[in-house]
Amino acid sequence: MTDYPSHREQPEQTRLRLAAESWRFDPEMEHVAALKRDRPEVYDRLSPNTHMSLGFYEHGKAAAREQGIDTTGRTGLRLDTTEGGR
Repeated sequence: MTDYPSHREQPEQTRLRLAAESWRFDPEMEHVAALKRDRPEVYDRLSPNTHMSLGFYEHGKAAAREQGIDTTGRTGLRLDTTEGGR
């Protein structure tokens, strides 16, 4: 049986690229992420809407990191300096 590349690979890459490009550093979401990590008892009392917002934020941040975009909040620019980088 021959293995063919999945047709889902390209749409997934497109979704990740779009998530990465739309992600912006947000100090408030970084604070919520720190609460989740360091003070889960406080994080658990936050609204479900805040929990969902953090999930979207973390997904975008991971996609941005994977695309080579600086997620430290210092620049928001690509980490690479190659011709394809922005």
